[in-house]
Amino acid sequence: VAMRALALGFRACVAAAISSSSGRRCGVVVVLVRHPLPDAHPCIAEIAKIGHFATTLMQTREYIARARKADTQLAGLAATVPGVLYQRVVRPNGEIRYTYISENAFDLFGVTAERILNDPEALFQSYSADYRQSFRQKLLQASKDLTLWDVEATIVRPDGKVRYTHAIAKPTREPDGSVIWTGVILDATRIKEAELMASAAETRTRKAIVESLSQGLLMFNK
Repeated sequence: VAMRALALGFRACVAAAISSSSGRRCGVVVVLVRHPLPDAHPCIAEIAKIGHFATTLMQTREYIARARKADTQLAGLAATVPGVLYQRVVRPNGEIRYTYISENAFDLFGVTAERILNDPEALFQSYSADYRQSFRQKLLQASKDLTLWDVEATIVRPDGKVRYTHAIAKPTREPDGSVIWTGVILDATRIKEAELMASAAETRTRKAIVESLSQGLLMFNK
């Protein structure tokens, strides 16, 4: 490079390191001049600032591109799950907020993901009355103990349709005392309905057997 510069008539150069926003050295600005500059430091310092700005801008754009790619991948993954992916935060004061919930929320709860993010009560109200009464206390206790959330619940959508869910989530405590829950709420409706049908069929079979007997039948627990 030096020989090439000399061949082109340059007789001096000034240089300054370029640092990223994190302070890591990531390049050097080199200015070639045909005549030595008696006071080149202010000039090269300004050029280094421009280089630093350009480097920071490039890193920011790369970060945004990676974040968008990650969001696209997450949305694609969430679309394949028979239920919803979610992340919620339980604050030390007991406040419960959702920071992420996949778009499948509407299919399961009959409430849009946007509405749940703005108002978690929109989701809580879809739970059956008996479960809703104990949900908050169970979640606060699990957040205190950092125990795995593994809960089955019945959902009643605004349109009256009933859904059965199985939620599994893992807690992580933050430095400020908040607990972040990351998990999935699976739609277990088909499985639950199959179990209920099987139980009903078994009951009908037993009743038919009993009614077909010509003699009395007594059943008791010892």
